[in-house]
Amino acid sequence: MVMVRIILLCFSLAVSLCLPAQSSAVFSGKVVDTSENGMYGVNIVVYNESGRQLCYAISDAEGNFTLKSVGGIAYIRFSFLGYETQTVKYNPAVNKVVVRMKETSFQLREVSVKAERISERGDTLTYSVAGFKQIQDRSIADVIRKMPGLEVKPNGSISYQGKSINHFYIEGLDLMGSQYAQASNNISADKVESVQVLENHQAVKSLRDIEFSDKAALNIVLKDDAKSVWTGLADIGLGWAEKSDGFLYENRLKGMNFKKNFQTLLLYKNTNTGTNIADEILSLSDLLEYRGEANIISLLDLGGPAFDVERYTFNKSHLLSGNWLWRTGKDSDLRIQASGLFDSEEQLRNSSTTYLDLDGSPVITEDWNVESRRKEAKGEITYTLNKERTYLKSISKVYSDWNVSHGNILYNDRLTALSVKPYKRMVSEDLLLSHTTAGGNVIQFNSSTGYTRLPGQLLTINGNIQLLDMDLFSSKNHVQYKKKFGALYFENMVGFDSRYQKINSTDWKLQQLYWSPSVSLKHKEHELTAKAKVSYVNQLLDNSGNWAADKLRSSDLWIEPNLNWRWEMSPTSKLILDYRLTADPYDAKKLVTEPLFTSYAQCTVGIGEPETQFAHSLSASFTYRNPLYGLFAYLRPVYIHNKGNILYSGELDSGVYNMVATSGRYNTDSYIVDGRIAKNFFWANTTLGIGGGVNSSESQILVSGVLAKNRMNVYNASLDYSLKPVKGISIQGESKMMICNRQEKTAPYNESAVIDWSHSLGVNFNPAGGWIFSMNNEIYHSNEKSFGVNSFCDISVGYKSKKWELSLVADNIIGNSVYEQVNVSSITRFYSMTRLRPREYLMKLSVDL
Repeated sequence: MVMVRIILLCFSLAVSLCLPAQSSAVFSGKVVDTSENGMYGVNIVVYNESGRQLCYAISDAEGNFTLKSVGGIAYIRFSFLGYETQTVKYNPAVNKVVVRMKETSFQLREVSVKAERISERGDTLTYSVAGFKQIQDRSIADVIRKMPGLEVKPNGSISYQGKSINHFYIEGLDLMGSQYAQASNNISADKVESVQVLENHQAVKSLRDIEFSDKAALNIVLKDDAKSVWTGLADIGLGWAEKSDGFLYENRLKGMNFKKNFQTLLLYKNTNTGTNIADEILSLSDLLEYRGEANIISLLDLGGPAFDVERYTFNKSHLLSGNWLWRTGKDSDLRIQASGLFDSEEQLRNSSTTYLDLDGSPVITEDWNVESRRKEAKGEITYTLNKERTYLKSISKVYSDWNVSHGNILYNDRLTALSVKPYKRMVSEDLLLSHTTAGGNVIQFNSSTGYTRLPGQLLTINGNIQLLDMDLFSSKNHVQYKKKFGALYFENMVGFDSRYQKINSTDWKLQQLYWSPSVSLKHKEHELTAKAKVSYVNQLLDNSGNWAADKLRSSDLWIEPNLNWRWEMSPTSKLILDYRLTADPYDAKKLVTEPLFTSYAQCTVGIGEPETQFAHSLSASFTYRNPLYGLFAYLRPVYIHNKGNILYSGELDSGVYNMVATSGRYNTDSYIVDGRIAKNFFWANTTLGIGGGVNSSESQILVSGVLAKNRMNVYNASLDYSLKPVKGISIQGESKMMICNRQEKTAPYNESAVIDWSHSLGVNFNPAGGWIFSMNNEIYHSNEKSFGVNSFCDISVGYKSKKWELSLVADNIIGNSVYEQVNVSSITRFYSMTRLRPREYLMKLSVDL
C-alpha cells in the first residue's frame, strides 16, 4: 500500500503542475491578410497578465487555429515575419475571431542569428540537425540521442516520450520497416537536414481522424545533395590489441540512393573490435506481426556488465544486408529486404551462484570458456497499398539459422564439456485489409499466420545429449466493422485464433473463437473507449505422443474488459488512463511433464494440464511537451496483479538444479513507475535529461519446502547532458545509478541491496580546420567495496575533410582486464568476474564514394 500511495502522489503532483490554474475554454478563429486570404504558419501565443505563456498554436494552410486552454484574463498575440504583430485581449463572450494581419516594412541590419533548434507545425515537430550535432557525431543516431523527447536504446530502438516509434521514414518512405537501426546507425549526420517527429501518427490514410494512435513516427529529411543520387562510404580500420589475438579490423562498405520513386540501402560490415553489428538487423517494431516462437534452449550467453558490450565482447562478425523499395504507384510500394549474419564470439568468465531457495543456500562455482557461432539468414517482402479509403498490407517473412555454442566449464572443480545447437526455421505471412466508406464506417480483415520449426540439441552436465523436436504453428484472424453515429464509434470484431505446439511427445492445441464489441465517444478534448473480448477457448493436451483417447481437454469462457480514457489537457499536455484484464494460457513449454533441460545444468518439469493465467493492469500515461521552450517530460505509473502463477519446487541433485511445477499457485503484485524530463537550452546548445524509475514485484517461492514471500525492488536514476560551451569544444556525459534489493518477508534477514553507479564523460576539441581530439572516460563502481573502482579512458585524434577522414584511436589505455559485479534475483545471488578487452589501437580511414 505504501508503494501505491507513492505512485499516486507522484502522479498527482505531475498532473497538477500542468493543469491550468483557472477554468479554460476553447477559442478558435482565422488569420487572414488584407486580401482576406488565409495565412499559414502564423504564431499564436496566449499569455496571462504576468506574461506567462499559457498555450500556443500555429495557423493551418487555410489560416484556421484552435486554442484549447484559454481562460481568465489573457492576451493573444499573433506574429508573422513581415507583418505587424497584433495582440488581442481574450473575451470569454466571444469564442471565434477573425484576425487581419497588415504587412510592414523594416530595414535589415547586422544581427546575430541563432538557428531554431525545434519548430512545430501541427502534429509535426522538426528538430534541426545543425542545432544538435556536435563535432564527434557521425551517424544520425548520434544526433538523435541529444534531441529532447527522443531516446536511443543500446540495441538501436528509438522512442519518443518513452514510447517506441511505430515507423521510421526516410524522405517520407518506409524503406527499413522494423530494421531501421541499419539506417540510423549508417546514414551520416552530415547528409541530414532535420529529423521530424510525426506525433499521434496514423500510417493508414483511411483511418486518420477515425482510429487514434498515441505513438509517433520519425521522418529523416535529407539535404538536397543527398537526394536522388548514389552516395556511399568506405571505412577501413586496422589495428593491434595487447594480450589477445593481436590483429584488429573494423570495415564498412555502404551504398545508398533515396529517390522519390526508389530507395535502397546496401551494407557490408565486419569487425572484431567488440562492436555488436547484429542489432542492426534486429526487428525493433512492436507491431502485431508474427515473430516466431522462442526455443526452450538457447546459445550459451554469459551476459556481461551493465556497460557497453564493446568493453567485454571478443567477436568476429560479418554482416551483409540489402534493402530496396519501389513506388509501384501513387499510393503503393514494394519493399524487399535480405540479410545474412556470421558472428563468432568467445566468452571467458568466472562466477558463483548462491541458491537462496534451497536449504543451506548452496553455492555453485563456474569457470566458463565458451565459443558461440551465429549463422543467420532472413528475408522479407512487403507490399503496401495506402489510398484515401482503402489500405492493403502484405508481409511475407522467412528466417533460418545454424547457431551453435561449444566449449567447456569447470563446474565446482569438475571439468564438463558444453554444446548446444538451438536451430530455428520460420516462415510467416501477415495480411491487413481495411476500407473506409464515404460515411466514415470501417471494415477490416487481419490475418497473421506463421510456422516455426525448432530442432535442438543440448549436451547436459551428466554427459547425455538431449534432443528437442519442436513444431509450432499459429494463426490469428479477425474481421471487424466500425460504425459512426455522430461523436460515437461502435465496433464489432469477430475472430478465430488457432495455435499448435509439439515438444517431443507433448502436443498442445488451442482454438479460440471470440467476439469483441467496443464503443468510443469523442467529445472536445476527451475520448473514452470501452471494449470487451468474449472468448470461447478449447485447449487439448496430450503427453503420449499419439493423441491418446485420454488426452486432457479444457473448455473455458474468457471475458477480457478494457477501458481507456484520453484527455488532451492542453496543447502541451496529455493524459491517458487504461484498465484491462487479460488472459494468457500456459503453452506447451509450461505444460510438458517430461523433464527438459533448459541449460546444461538446469532442468524443468511442467504442470501437465491446461491452465490460464489472468492479469489485471491499471496504467496511466502523462506527457508534457513544449517545443517553444524545448521542454519534454513523461510519467508512466503501472500496477499489475497476476493471478495463477505456477509455484515451483527447487532441488539441487548431482549438480543439476531441478525446477518442478507443484499444484500450488500464487498471485503477484507489481508496481512500475517510469519517468523522464528533458530540456534544451540555448546557452551553449545544452540538452539536459533526468530520468528514473521503480520496479517492485512480489513473488512466492518454496524455500526448503516452506512457502516464502519475497519482493524484488529495482530503483534506477539517470542524468545525461550535452553542450558546446565555446566554439570548437563539445562535452557529453551521463551518470546512472541502480539499486537492487531482495526482501524475504518470512526470513529473519534480507539480502543487502546491491548498488551500482556508472559515469561517463566525453570531451571533444576542434582547435582548427578539420582536426578533432577526443577523450572519453568511464567509471564504474558499486557498494561492494572489495571490487574497487573500474575506470576506462579512450582517446583519439583525427582529421576530417569534406570527402575523407583519418583517425587514430586508443581504447582502454588504463588497461583494466577484469570486472566484478553482483546481481540479485528472487531465487539467486550471482557473482561474476568478466574478462575485459585489453588496450587496443586502431587506425581508421573513411572515404565518401
